[in-house]
Amino acid sequence: MFGDSSNTVVRKPMSFLGVAALGISAVLVTAIVCASCWGFYGLHIVNKRSQDVMSLVQSTAERFPQIVESLPPVFADALNDQRDPSYRDNLDIETHMLDEVDRWGAGRAVVKISNTGDRIVSLLSMRVVTLDADGDPTDEENVWAATPIQVDHDWRGPLLPGETRRIIVNQLHGERVASVAHEITELRVWQGEKRSDGAKTSVCNRL
Repeated sequence: MFGDSSNTVVRKPMSFLGVAALGISAVLVTAIVCASCWGFYGLHIVNKRSQDVMSLVQSTAERFPQIVESLPPVFADALNDQRDPSYRDNLDIETHMLDEVDRWGAGRAVVKISNTGDRIVSLLSMRVVTLDADGDPTDEENVWAATPIQVDHDWRGPLLPGETRRIIVNQLHGERVASVAHEITELRVWQGEKRSDGAKTSVCNRL
């Protein structure tokens, strides 16, 4: 009875393709598990860093008045301004193209800004756009016409009342330029010098 070989189990070895498929599946499962672990860890780090950044921003916002007061007067005064789009009525702005062009076909535009009001313009940003005969834009350039302080070529400084500023805008490309237009994108005016009693002196009193 024990010598009967009819119940003999024969184990066939796996083929090369089967072994390869099993190995690739194991590698993919391991990679997915590792990527998931790294993903959860990354989300934890990002959440923690986001909380740290928000705490830093909130702390900086609360301490901003003290930070401004500790700055040198030239920088503290520069930050003492406010956005005032209505003051654009006190700005006379003229733009025109010069006749000459360089050998690459680029032209130059002149922007003339006159401050006819009684406030100091601390920041004035503009877009200068060249137009063809149909009024379609051919090129554009961003211009900082006034900045809180004067540092370099593009940091021209504030525009005082009664003053006129002339600016050259170079490297304006486009064929058949018929005219040039401008658009004010930001306008801020100085609020006046802060005094020890918390009041502010007006620009008219200072001039």
